Amino acid sequence: MSRLKLLGAVALLGVLACEEATPPPPVGSIVGQVAIEGTGIDGVSVNLSNGNSTTTSGGGNYRFDNVEGGAYTVTISGYPSDATFDATSAAATISSAGQSVTINFSGSYIRTASVMGTVTVENMGLGGVTVALSGVSSATAVTDDSGQYAFTGLRMGSYSVEISGFDSDEVGFSNTASAVTVGVGESKIVGFDGTYLRTAGIQGRVSVEGAGLEGVNVSLSVRRDVRIYQEEEMRLVRRQTILLIGILLLGCSQENSDPPGIYRDQEATEMLRAAQIRGAEIILERSDRLLPLLERGKEHALLLPALERELPQLLLDDRMVANLRLTLEAGRVANADLRDLGIEASGTRSLAFVERQLAEYDRAKQLHAEWRDLTVGTLDWTNRARKLTPENWSEDEFQELDRMLTNLSIKRQRLQREFR
Repeated sequence: MSRLKLLGAVALLGVLACEEATPPPPVGSIVGQVAIEGTGIDGVSVNLSNGNSTTTSGGGNYRFDNVEGGAYTVTISGYPSDATFDATSAAATISSAGQSVTINFSGSYIRTASVMGTVTVENMGLGGVTVALSGVSSATAVTDDSGQYAFTGLRMGSYSVEISGFDSDEVGFSNTASAVTVGVGESKIVGFDGTYLRTAGIQGRVSVEGAGLEGVNVSLSVRRDVRIYQEEEMRLVRRQTILLIGILLLGCSQENSDPPGIYRDQEATEMLRAAQIRGAEIILERSDRLLPLLERGKEHALLLPALERELPQLLLDDRMVANLRLTLEAGRVANADLRDLGIEASGTRSLAFVERQLAEYDRAKQLHAEWRDLTVGTLDWTNRARKLTPENWSEDEFQELDRMLTNLSIKRQRLQREFR
């Protein structure tokens, strides 16, 4: 009996000795940084495949300590929605005690948004105005001769657009700054329309054969058509109007005296009247034709922002589209091989879903391209229409502008039907 106890004790000691000889597993750490365009991003979730998780801080850094030896996967999430990374997960292996494995994630921002517009004074483009953009990023631009400006390659987010550098003694704007928010791939139009500060006056004297005449009601009216002219052209129309009223109708001068030059000769007066009225009739006839065309163009342009809001938003990352196309092609080949072997193809629904996604993406991309062409065509039409005035008249140009606007309206209506 004692011999059996002795043998048992020896065996137990042997087992304990074997257990004490087993070395502990190695323990190490996994560290790294999440950065976008070289800047560490805090608040990004980092998950380890063993169930541990942490959040980046102190410049995008993260750390997992006391990680037992083995193979792991590190995955990030919760980064800005307009950022893209080459990879959002990576493998890490702890193979020795005290080992530190570094896994970094580097990304970039998607810069496909844009802000554009026109600075106008009474519907005429104003060049040389400084336009400042601030917000997610900052930039400045100067309007061209047509008053247009554009900021492209922007991140999604909220911005402020502010204008300056115009002559505040001659031009006034109700607002010189405007807020705008754009999404990925979105374009917004921000315009500013001002008015001329009219401080000029018209004075004169009503007389009959040199004697001042009291109690005469004198009124001044400006045709609505005049508002389409630039300032110099407006001065020309005013001079013609003053000439007609003063010389032909009232016989008054622009001075408070009786200078020579008031036409008393009836024949000369009638000749002058015929010549001046004929010139005015031509101007007003052209104005009556031009104004409806400009009104149609304005109505067309006002409908574009609403149309833009209806644009399909399914715009995928180019790499994602390429991967989807590869997946679709590989799935088709695999299904064809299975059918050749007499096996029922699987995954058909998944492939059909991918195919629908790609078809919707292609359609959205095409509609965005057509919207861009429509916008560019509208801006081109506006630039040409602003150069056509009753004094600087071209019948061929008027007819071409009419045809252009008709075609642009047809394209806009077709896009509206497509979006719905």
